Amino acid sequence: MRALKKKLDERYTTWAEFSRDLTLAYRNLELPAEVLSDTEKFDAIRALSFFKDFGDQEVWEILRLTAWRKFPAEQMVIREGDSGDYFSVIHAGEASVSKAGRLLNTLRMGDCFGEMLYFETPNTRRVTTITAATPLSVVEVKSEDLNRASDALQKQINKAFLRILIDRLTWANSRLSAN
Repeated sequence: MRALKKKLDERYTTWAEFSRDLTLAYRNLELPAEVLSDTEKFDAIRALSFFKDFGDQEVWEILRLTAWRKFPAEQMVIREGDSGDYFSVIHAGEASVSKAGRLLNTLRMGDCFGEMLYFETPNTRRVTTITAATPLSVVEVKSEDLNRASDALQKQINKAFLRILIDRLTWANSRLSAN
């Protein structure tokens, strides 16, 4: 607004001064939402390992249930202790998982987080913090929407969660036996 003042003496006197204020204002802007067509979203979901066993019908159904969200690097996505009603699958970028300030893992494209609340009661609290390690794009699915989904989709989601549980238990067992 200062650059648009009618009186010249109220405007910026140098480009450096204007540039400095413009840079400060830019820091507070959110990343613009990337607009993807349904076909592009379908292809993106199809490319994620979480959805590898899903048929086309289940991919189209999950696409209708999802919200696509972006986070800048270092932004907290989920805070330990907060309640939640959704899980997310990473579409692009990396996220760090921590508990009580201690780094537990790094998640990448195709990995999911927040899935524990899908199996719990609605007032359950998050047990870890998820922070965007890089600019992060996620596909978010609300538990309530998934509970109303077709049996075929729920079966595929449960199968994907079971596969993840087995992978995580195997990884944890390897870490514990290495110590």
